[in-house]
Amino acid sequence: MNSLGEISVRGTTGFIILLNGKAIQTAPQVLLGQIPANSIEDIEIITAPSAKYDPDGGAGIINIKTRQGSTDGMFLVVNALWGLPSLEAYENAEKARRYGADLTLNYRSGKWDLAMGLDYRRNDVSGGRVVISSAI
Repeated sequence: MNSLGEISVRGTTGFIILLNGKAIQTAPQVLLGQIPANSIEDIEIITAPSAKYDPDGGAGIINIKTRQGSTDGMFLVVNALWGLPSLEAYENAEKARRYGADLTLNYRSGKWDLAMGLDYRRNDVSGGRVVISSAI
């Protein structure tokens, strides 16, 4: 890794990164920033990959192996949305109500990954309405 945070293998950035043997499409810096250090079991650097691997990684392959069960558990994400009223009334009978919420529940155990999400939104549209009519 250089001072700019770029990762290179054998002097080049043309390598493939694997997570538990599966190819990752994101940048290596992003992936390494998302994995907790205590969940990494081993980092394997393959400089001369066999025919088993995709030939795109000319410089080699980095395979990051994580501990089994390190990502197991239950996760809950809750978001709320509240919108300010319109700056102009536009002569509407009522002011628009803008609010919403969403909830995501995720359970992961071994090979199972179950997720459930709920979402509610009320985004009333207020604004000027113009009726154009033409007589023929």
